[in-house]
Amino acid sequence: MKRLTIVNWLLALMFLAACTKETETPPGSTSQPPAVAKTPEQKLEDVRADIKALKTELAQAGKYFCCIQEPCNFCLLHEGSCPCLHELESGEHVCVECYTGWQQDKGIVKGIKKEQVTTSFVKHEHKH
Repeated sequence: MKRLTIVNWLLALMFLAACTKETETPPGSTSQPPAVAKTPEQKLEDVRADIKALKTELAQAGKYFCCIQEPCNFCLLHEGSCPCLHELESGEHVCVECYTGWQQDKGIVKGIKKEQVTTSFVKHEHKH
């Protein structure tokens, strides 16, 4: 009787295994291992690379004219473009990040001194 019970269990397991549905790979797709979760540091590096690429793309499209050595993020994130170079040359305010860059001697416009650079700490809007 004991032997019959073991056989029954084995048959039941084989039956269940045969009834389970295999996941099929859709036509044209390749099976890839599951993606490994990125660390916060890796995600941050990805974001930095994306921001740099976007600023380059906008500059090539004539929409990003920053006035500091490392183009600002403020205008990108708040306005989607940067006219601070032209606004500075016209005697207008620049964004707070560009202002800070100038105060740290990171400005790139010849003939302009950091004391001449102004910003509106309340609000910075582009004149589109």
